Formats: sequence, structure tokens, C-alpha cells
Amino acid sequence: MNSPPVSLLGLPHGLLNRLEVTSHEDIDCHQAPHVVPFVNICCRQAKEWYDADLEKIGRARMIIGNAIRIMARALKSRMGDHFQAAVGLRNLLEYEAPEVPDFALDRHTQRGRRMGRGLAHFRTDGAVLVPEPATDNPYVEEAYRLWNLRQSGGQLELGAAAKKPDDSAGESRQLELCQNQLD
Repeated sequence: MNSPPVSLLGLPHGLLNRLEVTSHEDIDCHQAPHVVPFVNICCRQAKEWYDADLEKIGRARMIIGNAIRIMARALKSRMGDHFQAAVGLRNLLEYEAPEVPDFALDRHTQRGRRMGRGLAHFRTDGAVLVPEPATDNPYVEEAYRLWNLRQSGGQLELGAAAKKPDDSAGESRQLELCQNQLD
């Protein structure tokens, strides 16, 4: 019986690639988002730490073993793979592109701009998050105030306040904002 081809790591060819693909295909990335980057780092480190000396090859195998163990214990889901097939294969085989929902046609898309959708639409429709964040966003009002200012022709140049040393009102506002965030 012939042995399978062996990679530089003393492991079957394609194992590192297969581990990375499997971390996307079979792991529930919503319940265990740390697994994909961990497996990626393990595969990179295994390649970097490889040493042909049979006495030292164990380091690379240890890294791969850690990737395998974390994947084996993670919650599983095939939803990512099924999603890419349901959307991507439908497009390739049946020539159907996914429909872009109306709320996604905002100021950041060509169609949204043609529809006249601006900052107000973005705030009420385009920027809605589902599910809603669990904590309040202390920056939202100030961000929209400044975006409105910029949209209406306010100062766009970065660092403009630093160029105007006599702008004590602007400096006071910046200090007040910083202090509010620290409180």
C-alpha cells in the first residue's frame, strides 16, 4: 500500500489549507468567532516554525494539533457554506442575482444617490442595526451633527482648529466633548 504524499510538515498535503477552509465551512462563526483567526494563525505559524530536524518538527505539529482541538470543541454550523451555495450558485447556475433590499439603497450607493437619499434617510433606514446594540452609543448625536455640518458646507479641512489659535470657542467645545467622554 502506498503512503499518502507528505508535506514539509510531515503531514498529508493540503492539511493546512483544509483546516482553514473547514474553519469557515463547519464552525458556527457566530457562536465561536475566535476559531477562524486562531486556525489561520496556527497554520501560518506551523509553516514559519517548521524545522526539517525530526527532533524539532513537534513544534509545528503541536500548533496544528491546537487548531484541530479548538475546531473539534467549537459549536458547529454549515450555514456559511449553505449560504454561499444558495446565493452564489443561484447566480452562477440560474443567472439570478440577490435582490438588494430598499433600505440598503442609501447615500453610499449609486442607486440610492439617484433616488435622492441623503443623511436623513441613512439615519432612519440605512444605519438601522438588527439586532439593536445592547449598549447606548454616546457618539451618535455628535457624529450626525458633524456630518450635517460637513454636508452643509462646514469646515472640511482636518486640523483646521489647530490653525486658528484665536478660536477659543472651538477649543472650549473640544475640551467640553473630551471631558464629557471622561465623565
